[in-house]
Amino acid sequence: MTKIKTTILIVCLISCTFRGFTQCADKYINNRFGVEICNNSNWEIKEQLPYILVKSNGINVSIYAERYSGDLTAKEIWQTSYEQEKKENSDLELKNQETIKIDSIQAYLGITYLFPINTDAKMRKETHNISVIFLFNGLKYVINNNCYSNDCALNEKMVRDIISNLTLIKEGPIVLTNEEKKQITVLGNNLFNSFKKAEINSFQKLLINKKNMNEGIELNMKDKEMKVRFAKIINENWEEAFSLFVTKSEESFKALSEDGNKLKIKWSKIEFISFTYEPHSGIPDMKSVSGIMTFKFSEKNYAIKIKDIILLKDGWYIVELKDKQLRQN
Repeated sequence: MTKIKTTILIVCLISCTFRGFTQCADKYINNRFGVEICNNSNWEIKEQLPYILVKSNGINVSIYAERYSGDLTAKEIWQTSYEQEKKENSDLELKNQETIKIDSIQAYLGITYLFPINTDAKMRKETHNISVIFLFNGLKYVINNNCYSNDCALNEKMVRDIISNLTLIKEGPIVLTNEEKKQITVLGNNLFNSFKKAEINSFQKLLINKKNMNEGIELNMKDKEMKVRFAKIINENWEEAFSLFVTKSEESFKALSEDGNKLKIKWSKIEFISFTYEPHSGIPDMKSVSGIMTFKFSEKNYAIKIKDIILLKDGWYIVELKDKQLRQN
């Protein structure tokens, strides 16, 4: 009896070990997006910025990620997006919604369909949209598939298969050197002085531009292929990829200055309190932080939040200043 039990145990160990080794024969890893996909289904997977595209038998699924620092949950983001689309197209209907898990992270899956009422019943086809939203490591992820058919079961199955085979890459803590901490303090002081002097020109010097981004990518990015891709984005698609952040940051500076004027703040009299920051993940191999500058005027404290700041060759630069109104503490 003991021999039989021992034999069963050995067989089980061999079987379990074998299954463990063959569990993922082909793994797709993308550090830029922070994901791994076990590809035992022989999907065609490739990065096509700003997406990862997964293809199989005419079905296309996209994975998109962008920086997110808002307060909404994945469910609230999905519902807000649906409500906005519904306003733009009244034929849009909600078919299914559910909360799921992706590598232990809570995600929200929703299926909508567009069923044009005015077309002939024999000819019309539903347009299904299967979208999944989840938040991880300071990023908002969207997994999406559009199906133009009355039968989208295979599309939905592929989306769910991708989800079940997707692993999120957990990054270690981002550590700043003493020199980098000094440099971020310099940026905080310069930002304060820009507001104190009400000088848009001095503020613009704190923003990213083609030159400092190229220098930062060249210095810090280790992956040669990724370095070439980012350089191409910066030099050929600057307006589309980064210029919008610069323009919005300039608009935010003006809006914050005007908001202060409405609050009767005399900018030349403001007093610096602090500049705090929190590291977060961003462009691979590049250190990024978000920051909060706090100042005082007439015994009241005010705060300005900077959404994204990046370390380049000669110091820290603002990627995005998003606030349009002063935060009163």
